[in-house]
Amino acid sequence: MAFQRSLPLALVTLAMLAGDPLWEGGGDSLQARGSSPDGYLRAVALHFEVPLEEVQVLADWGLPMEEVPVVLLMAERSGVASDAIIALRRGGASWMSLAQRYGLDAGTFHISLTADEAGDLLGAVRDRFQSAPPGQWAGIQLSDSEVVALVNVRILSRELGVSAGRVVEARTASDDFVQAYGTLLPGG
Repeated sequence: MAFQRSLPLALVTLAMLAGDPLWEGGGDSLQARGSSPDGYLRAVALHFEVPLEEVQVLADWGLPMEEVPVVLLMAERSGVASDAIIALRRGGASWMSLAQRYGLDAGTFHISLTADEAGDLLGAVRDRFQSAPPGQWAGIQLSDSEVVALVNVRILSRELGVSAGRVVEARTASDDFVQAYGTLLPGG
């Protein structure tokens, strides 16, 4: 595991030393990522501390690109290989059925949101979490789109240093989280 965690740092260092244009500016986190969709995948790779090449391979396996972070989150939290999760997802399994299969529940995907931040996109989800104590979150069911939204809002908010509400706004104005990522970048 230590090798997997140190490899991304080595790749980032090599890219910076090699003068990779996506890393110009001393590795500044916002400028370093580039525009979507490549920048989106780079942000996902950085968040999960996995090689960009691994994320690119996952993106080529036939899932919508904005589902790749869900695969990585579930693999990280459950210890199950990403390819096994993708195979079951491509076979028609819902994100919640996969989560439950691997000992995860809705609490795995929870993020704290104010009513204003949640907006229409995640308002109903926020209300379900608010109405139950954390010990009962295992009984909350989430739709596939809700799982994808929760995971992407968490990742983009953290990686871009913007509020969850800003990510929700960008997604509401876009077709998907990949486009939302592009609009959240400076000058986007």
